[in-house]
Amino acid sequence: MEHSTGRIYDVNHFIKNDLTEDIRLHNHQDDLETLNTEGNDVVYEMSLCNRIYLKDAFKADKVNSILEIGVCKPFNGTNSSYHVFKEIKSPQCFYFGVDILDKSFINDYDNNIHFIKSDSSDLDLIMDYINDNGINKIDFLMIDGWHSGNQLLKDWRFTQFLSEDGIVALHDTQYHYYPRALINKLRKDKFSVSSCCHKPGDWGISFIKAL
Repeated sequence: MEHSTGRIYDVNHFIKNDLTEDIRLHNHQDDLETLNTEGNDVVYEMSLCNRIYLKDAFKADKVNSILEIGVCKPFNGTNSSYHVFKEIKSPQCFYFGVDILDKSFINDYDNNIHFIKSDSSDLDLIMDYINDNGINKIDFLMIDGWHSGNQLLKDWRFTQFLSEDGIVALHDTQYHYYPRALINKLRKDKFSVSSCCHKPGDWGISFIKAL
């Protein structure tokens, strides 16, 4: 279903066009964050390895807008993707963080850092806010929210707003079932995928670009 705004809402559009097959299991697990049992020994939510590769993938001179789904928790200190973006982005670059919990402590409008309290399923609310700030394309999309199959596909819908050279960073691609399934089932004729941080105890992170 495509609305008059030109925005595409139906996840089946993205399954058909971006994946070789549906990542969902079509049972109750599709609403859960299904984990592989070997992921239980993970210590850091965003490891040093994750942060290093995130910095490497982020080209500050080319990134004018960031959308991050799933914002850092206060107790993580600076060990978060948000703090990576805050450190290396230019003051002119817009950062938009989305979370269902209140993370308004990150708001810093003078440095174009904005928090949007919302379920990431609400594509219109989020994109309306971004558009109201003069941003029409996303240069860097960080997906690190609720990694159920149904929700991950809804979050993937934001790829329709990527700029021509836009990058998607997907966290938890080593131990979370659905993020790993998504990168494995992306069409190789449409996307390049670079997966990093495979040591035991690391959630893993992957970077996706359209070909």
